[in-house]
Amino acid sequence: MSGGTPFSSNGQELFTDNNPASVKLKTGNSTIGKVTMDSLPAGTNKIGSVELVSGTGGKPSFGNYPANDGWGTSDTVFSSASFNGAFNGSSWDRLRNNQDLVLMSSLARTSSSQSAVQTNHNGNALIVVINVTAIDAGATLRPVICGYDVNGKFYALHPSVTNITAVGQYVYMFSPNALDITGNIKSAYKTLIPRRFYLYMTHDQTGSITYDANCTLLV
Repeated sequence: MSGGTPFSSNGQELFTDNNPASVKLKTGNSTIGKVTMDSLPAGTNKIGSVELVSGTGGKPSFGNYPANDGWGTSDTVFSSASFNGAFNGSSWDRLRNNQDLVLMSSLARTSSSQSAVQTNHNGNALIVVINVTAIDAGATLRPVICGYDVNGKFYALHPSVTNITAVGQYVYMFSPNALDITGNIKSAYKTLIPRRFYLYMTHDQTGSITYDANCTLLV
């Protein structure tokens, strides 16, 4: 026998090559993972156990991060996941890749309208696409991308754009980097994208306009 080697009460050496140790991670009575699951020989003594405890005394549970945003800040969760999270000031959100979002579905509209408020989790650039499929003579449409602050007040992210007066596709780009106007892009703006934003569509004249709007958030 040598120092540091665990032995049973009858002098038998434990955890040899032929009798490896086993490790289990459990939450409640459910095994989460395992290394080797070989049993100890009969007559051996239990050497001890290891327990994880948080800095405030909580005993962590094992599991995956939840598949939703706004999960809590409990110190009793010992989690693992294949995605990253970011703190939003009160809870945790999943980080995003590039995202396509529907802002407004296709509909004939006769007055100013706005999309629902959108949440930008970690996007750096924004592409807004408006598809106009029908427009009455004399009717005009002007899109505005608005930021939305914590007090529910909005602010325009860009100067006024040229009115839409004809059927077609209209693309607007927003990015903190310099942008070139190419292809179907009507305007490009060097600006930051706030956490919350929405699209406001201003009808300047009477008449019906049928359109839809979508956007892509780019990381």
